[in-house]
Amino acid sequence: MKILYVTDLDGTLLKSNDKMSEYTIKTINNLIDNGMCFSYATARSLSSASVVTKGLKTNIPVIIYNGTFIVNAYTEEKIFSLYFTDKEKEIIISNLNKYPIFPLIYGYINGEERVSWIKTKENDGIKRYLNIRKGDKRLRPIETKEELYSGKLFYFTCIGEREELISIYNYFKNSNIFTCTLQQELYREEYWCEIMPKKATKGNAICTSIVIS
Repeated sequence: MKILYVTDLDGTLLKSNDKMSEYTIKTINNLIDNGMCFSYATARSLSSASVVTKGLKTNIPVIIYNGTFIVNAYTEEKIFSLYFTDKEKEIIISNLNKYPIFPLIYGYINGEERVSWIKTKENDGIKRYLNIRKGDKRLRPIETKEELYSGKLFYFTCIGEREELISIYNYFKNSNIFTCTLQQELYREEYWCEIMPKKATKGNAICTSIVIS
């Protein structure tokens, strides 16, 4: 029986500069060439993960967006996916609207993956996010909340200080409807509160990957 090895990226496989060492790449690739089943599970998108894992071989599908999708890293084909229902979208939107929080919203619009935000409501954390993703074709700055929530949505990211986000986190965490995480950005002061469909966890996705493989 083969063993599947799955690693996180940030804070695990990557160095503090968001890069992998040449030694790490060479070592893992040699193990893969000798039959090791290897993949990664990350909160990153495939676009972001592909940049920081350049040169690394992945011989089975990878897990992105904290388990929301399992994809073929080479063809970008989605093998497993989770999206919010219309009712779940309504619950998230109505509760976020109670706070002066303006999230990054991930979804598919006309078949294309987009990251939407209100461009006049960018705090320092969102500005940093955008600055390191210049040229990313997913970026979709918009003007109004009505535009913000359009599309087939699968992920919400709220960036700010812990005190700003803790109430939102507690509500969604305790709702038993969604998966919600709150953690400090590595090497930064701001916190990220991320809201996903209920079954979107790395653990669930790893189990699904084993079945797929």
